[in-house]
Amino acid sequence: MVQVSNLALTYQSAEGEIEAIRDLSFSVADGEFVSVIGPSGCGKSTLLSIIAGLLSPTAGEIRLAGDGSIGYMLQKDSLFPWRTIRRNVLLGAEIKGGGLRAAEEYADSLLKTYGLWEFRDCFPGQLSGGMRQRAALIRTLAVRPQLLLLDEAFSALDYQTRLAVADDIYSIIRREGKTAMMVTHDISEAVSLSDRVIVLTKRPAVIKSIYDIRFAAGRKSPLQCREEPEFREYFNQIWRDIDVHV
Repeated sequence: MVQVSNLALTYQSAEGEIEAIRDLSFSVADGEFVSVIGPSGCGKSTLLSIIAGLLSPTAGEIRLAGDGSIGYMLQKDSLFPWRTIRRNVLLGAEIKGGGLRAAEEYADSLLKTYGLWEFRDCFPGQLSGGMRQRAALIRTLAVRPQLLLLDEAFSALDYQTRLAVADDIYSIIRREGKTAMMVTHDISEAVSLSDRVIVLTKRPAVIKSIYDIRFAAGRKSPLQCREEPEFREYFNQIWRDIDVHV
């Protein structure tokens, strides 16, 4: 689904030229959930912005399979407070234009499937943080992207809500068969959600290590994965990789 080859980014600042990313190469398979983790300020979100086409790399290339459509889910839900949940979910389809009726039918089916149909005429301020984040994901899915990018998508929530929402969002992404890339600073989150974890060094970011996350008991929900014996092993290995470069 995604092929990143020899990616690099250098930019100018008041202090001079800064090398943010150096020679990154990796791929993401169709239907895979991959997390990118590393020290604060190492360029994780910058990497997502390049993949999304919001920034142009200095060198290297990114190739996307299929139609290359991308859905981008940010740290905050960014729902418009003056639009109902249903109208928020339809925002992307309205901007994209064409086939609005089909988009409405698909959006309504997502709202029904994932427990927000009865809240469709509510406004964001009337919903909990977890429900708002679920609505934000449904809005992202409503335009039928092939690739989902999640940039610290759960970090604005309190810890208890964050655990529940991560479980919720994970199940939706899996059920819809989407390919996902997530940037996070939370090692536990990365291990419990991902098929693979890519660890970056401090700036300029290069790949320190890549972990295939496998559990002897098989892939379960993120909350259940946290209870598996392999979870602590992965956590400690990744922590050591990151801590060396902090």
